[in-house]
Amino acid sequence: MPEYELIPEGRYRARADKTDADEAIGQIGEKETPFILIYFTILSGPYEGRSVRYRGFLTSAALPYTLDALRAMGFKGNDISDLSGIGSVESSITIKHESWENENGEMKTYANVNWVNSIGGVTVNQIIPPAQKRNLFEQLKGDIAALDASSGANAEDDLDDINF
Repeated sequence: MPEYELIPEGRYRARADKTDADEAIGQIGEKETPFILIYFTILSGPYEGRSVRYRGFLTSAALPYTLDALRAMGFKGNDISDLSGIGSVESSITIKHESWENENGEMKTYANVNWVNSIGGVTVNQIIPPAQKRNLFEQLKGDIAALDASSGANAEDDLDDINF
């Protein structure tokens, strides 16, 4: 596969390339907005071995999202100057295409990592004891009934209108 072929948009299994803060932290634009630049290597499929970049901004507003992405890459702790955990785990990345006009006025498109998630999905980290679970079910039953009443819906009456 030619190296110049644009990686299609979509989700991929990947691993962040190990890096250090001196190489990964930079700034961009007139406001000199700080960011972290991490490259990923795709692990499987027709684009296995290809590299794609992730750029996360380090502003107060963007930091929660960037930190979530860094954690999904293996970052631990709170010291951004220590990126030793990056690349210690596989991640699920979502690639989106971005376009820009270069200095010659030509439109260019590139693949960029838009989202980084941990592999494995949701897990139950604490089992609810049976008595507490029954109380939760009763509370939810009341909450659902209240929602139905406020919207004029009645789940049991709605079934009478369905022709089988």
